[in-house]
Amino acid sequence: MKNLPPLNYIRSFEASARHQNFTRAAEELALTQAAVSGHVRALEDFIGRPLFHRTPRGLVLTEVGAAWLPGLRQALAQIESATGQILGRLHRQDVSIARPGKPCHQLANRPPARFCLPATRDRGDRTCHDPGRAHRPDHRFGHHAATCRPAGSGH
Repeated sequence: MKNLPPLNYIRSFEASARHQNFTRAAEELALTQAAVSGHVRALEDFIGRPLFHRTPRGLVLTEVGAAWLPGLRQALAQIESATGQILGRLHRQDVSIARPGKPCHQLANRPPARFCLPATRDRGDRTCHDPGRAHRPDHRFGHHAATCRPAGSGH
């Protein structure tokens, strides 16, 4: 991948082509107009050909820029899709609960366990999802950890 320009340069080029203006591209990318213009200039140096005709009214793609743009947009879309897929996997969390001394197959037909909501500094009175059981902080694990105990039990 030695022949790849920096991704920021490509993003600056794509936004500039879409807006036909460095200033609007810079606003979208949260960069300065000078930075976007510099990225495009560096990209043109990298390729060895101009990508835009600069006019007083804005930017116009050159033949080279117009030919290159669809492939870059497709590549950026693939990067965005791949990133979305991996982020979706990272945000999805599977939880496994096992009870010591019980094989998993014996737990499979049991109803789901009930859990306490974590304690917070401003609301220490939270209760479990299971009626009749009250939240009590378990200080062995810090103030956010919790255990469920029957309501009215000590501690």
